[in-house]
Amino acid sequence: MLTSSINQLFLIDIGVIAYSWWLFEVYLSLRPRWLDQLIGLPALYFVHSFLGIGALLLGFIHWHYLLSMDQWITLSGEAAWYMAFGVALYSIFFMSGWIVDHFKIANDIKRKLQVF
Repeated sequence: MLTSSINQLFLIDIGVIAYSWWLFEVYLSLRPRWLDQLIGLPALYFVHSFLGIGALLLGFIHWHYLLSMDQWITLSGEAAWYMAFGVALYSIFFMSGWIVDHFKIANDIKRKLQVF
């Protein structure tokens, strides 16, 4: 690392933590049997959602406040942030009942889009 990047080491570490949590989220989405038996499925879903929201928040802090010296690094970071946020919105809309249970229009849109 350059000496100019040392003062941003905390923001870099936040990005590493967010990425690690995101990878662990992928593992939790497989619902490992041993963990399901250990803590139960509702607790597993809670851990999954809690870490997912935390990873998004840490990823936002990393993306928004960290300075980069290369255009390609900035571009790939922005693309990764928007993809992660898009996956979160997709999951909230299609995989949970937060929105579609409360709004009839959202439920109709979900039914039409589920065909694809």
